[in-house]
Amino acid sequence: MGTTMRRVTFSANTVSLEAPWIWLAAGWRDLWTTPGYSLGYGLLFVGGGLSISWGLYAAGLSSMIPAAAGGFALIAPVLAIGLYEISRRIERR
Repeated sequence: MGTTMRRVTFSANTVSLEAPWIWLAAGWRDLWTTPGYSLGYGLLFVGGGLSISWGLYAAGLSSMIPAAAGGFALIAPVLAIGLYEISRRIERR
């Protein structure tokens, strides 16, 4: 009984070197189209990070601040859903 192996091929999209600049320009346009929401969202993140850091420091757990920052990096894309929605609504106009 022989088994045959099938060749599996994958393809990937290529990203041009100027694509990140295009993305940054689009983000900049979104920022200035809805500055209140965009800056408010940023202030919430900064305030949240500072309050968590201050709370850990006040509790004598300063060594946990880098771990909290690492955890924040893991959940930040989920928390950014509001900004993604703002961009989507701007694009639909």
